[in-house]
Amino acid sequence: MEAVFDNNDPQNSSPLEVFLHALSRIYAVAVKVRLAGYRHGIFKTRRLPCKVISIGNVTAGGTGKTPFAIYVAAMIHRWGLRAAVISRGYKGDAERRGAVVSDGSRLLASPEAAGDEPFLMAVRLMPLSVPVLVGRDRVRIGLQAIQRFAPDVIILDDGFQHVRLARDIDVVLLDSQRPLGNSHLLPRGVLREPLSSLRRADLFVFTRTTAKEKDTGSHPCRTLPFRLPDRPVFRAAHAPVLRVWIQPGQNAALEQLSRPGALEIRQLAGRRVFAFSGIAANAVFQRSLTGLGIDVSGFIGFGDHHAYSTDDLSRILDAARSAGADCLCTTDKDWVKLPRHVDWPLELAVMGVDIDLGGDAPGFAEQLRLRLCPAG
Repeated sequence: MEAVFDNNDPQNSSPLEVFLHALSRIYAVAVKVRLAGYRHGIFKTRRLPCKVISIGNVTAGGTGKTPFAIYVAAMIHRWGLRAAVISRGYKGDAERRGAVVSDGSRLLASPEAAGDEPFLMAVRLMPLSVPVLVGRDRVRIGLQAIQRFAPDVIILDDGFQHVRLARDIDVVLLDSQRPLGNSHLLPRGVLREPLSSLRRADLFVFTRTTAKEKDTGSHPCRTLPFRLPDRPVFRAAHAPVLRVWIQPGQNAALEQLSRPGALEIRQLAGRRVFAFSGIAANAVFQRSLTGLGIDVSGFIGFGDHHAYSTDDLSRILDAARSAGADCLCTTDKDWVKLPRHVDWPLELAVMGVDIDLGGDAPGFAEQLRLRLCPAG
């Protein structure tokens, strides 16, 4: 399937590519009709009685929306404003009915009910007393958040396509390594909307910017096959962080993810590490470990939002033993979905990423301030 996505030669297309391209054209028509319906008032857009910031993208897959939503929520908190985060709760049991994942002080829903990413955000944001809610109907869940928590700002996680809910700021994330995938719409490619939809964005952030790109001053906009709308553009790196270290036979509380500790990635130096993940960018996670100089003796990747079973854990442990590993490694998003009462026979390192805007941080914060408080 990867070969299909990578082929952009229309003269050398397989029957499957032709079929997917035809489906993409149908999908494009459906998306354009829906957006036109909202633009012309046929479908109603609802506005909440508070400021709304959407963090989203135009591609399927990971661009760092979850850590970026956490980053923005922490920024809002530092300004002395009350924030709440709303996510769809994709593949969670509460996606349809909605739920409060955290009230800012307690976890009120399980990872299975909330979905892995909202649950992770809830755990990470508890020290800031930021509530997290989930639900497919963002308008209804937004009203519930206002009634219960009275936020000054609501942050929509993965909200760019949810045009039914009006927002004050649309932040669109683009992966600097492959901003538009193969530039085809689903299912021929990974674009969720036509590129013309980028005109709705207020700010662009290129994520996963490398140190080399920053040092050389190269700008990801130069690699795009088209010109972005005239909006402020920022660059952000994904800074790897070792969040939790579990000793053999130990259990670790989920709340450890929210505790800033003295863990250092160099604890993995000299270890033979077997890694596993079930995220949208498994290959990126694997490359990030090797890029840190970690000896990755083996790797197993699962589908995004994978629900781990005991058979999966047995497979992981058997593969780790066969690879001669003395340590396991996974992501924080995966760890929240693992069974809680597992006696790990090997040490387990739980990795996460923090958003690092570097020198772009003041400019990004100023743009948010201008749009949230235009008179102040």
